[in-house]
Amino acid sequence: LYGVMRDTTESQEAQSHLEAVEADIRDSLRAERKRLRTTLDSMFYPLLLFSPVRDDAGRICDFTITDANRAVCELMGRERHEVLGARLLQSFPDQASPEFFGRYVQVVETGEPFVVNSLPYPDGRGGVRLLDLRGVRVGDMINLVFRDVTDELTTADRLARTESAFRLLAESVSDVIVRSERGAITWVSPSVRDILSLEPADLVGLRLRDLAHPEHEDELLRLREDLVAGERVEFEGRFRTGEGGYRWLWLVVSPLLDATGGSTGWVATGRDIEAEVTARRGRPLEGLRVFIRSAAPVSPDSGLAPRPTAD
Repeated sequence: LYGVMRDTTESQEAQSHLEAVEADIRDSLRAERKRLRTTLDSMFYPLLLFSPVRDDAGRICDFTITDANRAVCELMGRERHEVLGARLLQSFPDQASPEFFGRYVQVVETGEPFVVNSLPYPDGRGGVRLLDLRGVRVGDMINLVFRDVTDELTTADRLARTESAFRLLAESVSDVIVRSERGAITWVSPSVRDILSLEPADLVGLRLRDLAHPEHEDELLRLREDLVAGERVEFEGRFRTGEGGYRWLWLVVSPLLDATGGSTGWVATGRDIEAEVTARRGRPLEGLRVFIRSAAPVSPDSGLAPRPTAD
């Protein structure tokens, strides 16, 4: 009998070490996959990962869904295991059109990402939704993120029409109308030319305190606090004119509130009260002259002498 004895301690230790390293790698990969899954499922927008299916000639004829986040599953009304492995055109038959399927094929074949905004998509109920799509190639697959922007665009269009109506109304009145958002003036009606001899565009970006007389600084601070609290305020003050002087205006200021009731700005209507204030402060003759200059011509039926007009 012949026997050979060999010390395998180091070999066993090396094997144990290798197994421990492999276990750590597997644990790290599982943890990484879990973090990735959590991240994808926390996304508000649907995300799909799909790979191409080719026919006998090598042409792409469909795609297989290889991954989908929770938003996709909720959109389809199916569990994730029911979505994975499904054919794209079977799950979303309306995407067989060139606007969708043709773009997906192009991404796979060229590697160029695509970005499409406000693409019409049938909602299956006779209506149309508008989608923003972003697609990039990942290996031989496509990572697609899409977002339904129908309500957003509809709201924006409605706001634009409201804004247009507001401006038409504001431009038809003689009082000055001012709108401010986030502390700065964003719009002024054209009537500011007649009352303060200032151009509306020159006032955009300024603050109300930039136009008011310095003596009103404390009052304007209190006005701002009331507006932030959501209160409607009234204010009488002197405001700078284009000639370098000041003119008395009566302001009615209403806060602009967001959906939560927080203040985002204000809208003010300003009326010229220069004649009233002048008369009230003991200069009746000057006040009368200012009033006459700003008054409309007297009707002949009133029995009063009409205001002289320039030839």
